[in-house]
Amino acid sequence: MTQPGDLLPRDHSLLWPSETRPLQGQKRHWPGNSIRDTGLAELLQHLQRASGASSAVLSEALLDLCTDPSVIFYRQEVLEDVLKNPSLAQGFQEVIPHITTLTDYVASRERRLTPLHEVSWRLGELELYLQCVESLLGVLQHQPLKSAGLQGLKAVLQSLQEDPQFQSLKQELPEMQSRFGGLASISIGVNLDAQLKPEEATLLAVHGERFRGVPILKRLFGSKPRPGQLEGIGPLHALPYKEDLIGGVAIQRHERQDNLLSPLFADLTRILGDVAQPISKALGKYLSLNGKFLSRLEPELHFYLGAARIIQQLKQAGMPMCRPSIRPMQERVCHIEQNFNVTLALRHLNRDAQEHLPETVITNRVQFDETGRIFLITGPNRGGKTTYTQAVSLTQAMFQAGWYVPGVSASISPVDAIYTHYPMEERPDLETGRFGEEASRLGEIFQKATPYSLILLNESLTSTNLSESLLLAEDVVKGLRMLGARAIFNTHLHELAHKAQPINQSVEGTADVVSLIAEVQVADSGEVQPTYHLRPGLPQGISYARRIADQHGISLHKIEEALKKRGL
Repeated sequence: MTQPGDLLPRDHSLLWPSETRPLQGQKRHWPGNSIRDTGLAELLQHLQRASGASSAVLSEALLDLCTDPSVIFYRQEVLEDVLKNPSLAQGFQEVIPHITTLTDYVASRERRLTPLHEVSWRLGELELYLQCVESLLGVLQHQPLKSAGLQGLKAVLQSLQEDPQFQSLKQELPEMQSRFGGLASISIGVNLDAQLKPEEATLLAVHGERFRGVPILKRLFGSKPRPGQLEGIGPLHALPYKEDLIGGVAIQRHERQDNLLSPLFADLTRILGDVAQPISKALGKYLSLNGKFLSRLEPELHFYLGAARIIQQLKQAGMPMCRPSIRPMQERVCHIEQNFNVTLALRHLNRDAQEHLPETVITNRVQFDETGRIFLITGPNRGGKTTYTQAVSLTQAMFQAGWYVPGVSASISPVDAIYTHYPMEERPDLETGRFGEEASRLGEIFQKATPYSLILLNESLTSTNLSESLLLAEDVVKGLRMLGARAIFNTHLHELAHKAQPINQSVEGTADVVSLIAEVQVADSGEVQPTYHLRPGLPQGISYARRIADQHGISLHKIEEALKKRGL
């Protein structure tokens, strides 16, 4: 049976429209080092810094690879509201610390404190609950909201505020706080023995004002106590205490108590417990009101605020960010104009927040569709192949999280998984050797990947001799074509890139193979410099390897010169 105040809204989420939240345990599996290989581990760190929070919700939202277009659209709309209304983001930022404190109350509610502490705890929680509901509603009240997520949150908060229990609590809480918080000090009567040592003691009175110690001479010369304060005839002494953290809230506990005072404090606890009992009873009718809903909302707000900060930071640095259009998964397309590696850009900004990035961060076109879904990329080392590959995977994950993506325009289909196959360091403990380990990981990908996956291979199959590498790599590319998945294969096997068209003609499949090259420019001096631009085309020569080797002093005549200079 629905309790008063236990309204619809308790499960409202800014990440998941109604009835779309995944079941418990249905998290996306990222095998091996794929989170690191894709650059998502680094992007998550940037998100945590930008949001000022570290939460499982942040990583799940970014790494979940949501494939439901309605959920992606829902998140895009919420993010767009936050981006287009700076006062909305500012308002959320101001309310979040109060929700964080409320979350600490909720998290610590199961701790069994004394009845007196429970009343004090509950009064604090309900006060914060009222404050957070009304503050959030105040933030949303006059905003031009377009997203279903924030419009729904506004409706939820309005229904909570209009609930009779909420209104009743709002009226009764100040009085309960006044009754409970009006106990500020006590008077103790102490009998002395013949040597003027304390012998007996009793409680005389409980006051609503605090004592203040005053030197005796000041008292004798007629100083008057300030309103709301009681003055002693000597300095005020306090027992030493230590602080314990309970749910993030500092609780002060005295380290010791005098033997004579201990029974007095026991009496005081009993008396205050009697005072708290009717308040506790009054609070009973508000059991259905709690901060759990707002606690669940907190990390979602962090997610959007962090994403908005990253997007705005990149835009201010001159980099294009856009809201991508959502294409059906079955189309298996990804069109992006002026795409770039977002973690590379953020790394530059971390070093120099004022840097104008278009001068240092290169953009490229990305086009997966019926004209080509498998890219064989060749070019010199440090020519941008891995940076491009990582840019594609980062963009795909950002899109499926509901973010804006790097580019001036984008149209993307979701993927059901991202698989990576990057080189691993030599491990003597591997019984199968490095090639066996490479082959095993590739085999696992073909056991799990579907036509709707994204597969990223970086210098795969290089741990055996050249002829075998070429033969095996050709088989892998043919397998990718038969599978139909989107794929990028970075390789120094130029002969493989030259076989792109023969593979398309000899193997049936729905993913054409295309050769891309990482361009370089050659100065008049013959020095080779990468441009980091990629374009369709076949590899030229031997990847300028001899010229690059000459630049670094490892061509034969350079080695000979170095040895002669050393007299060898």
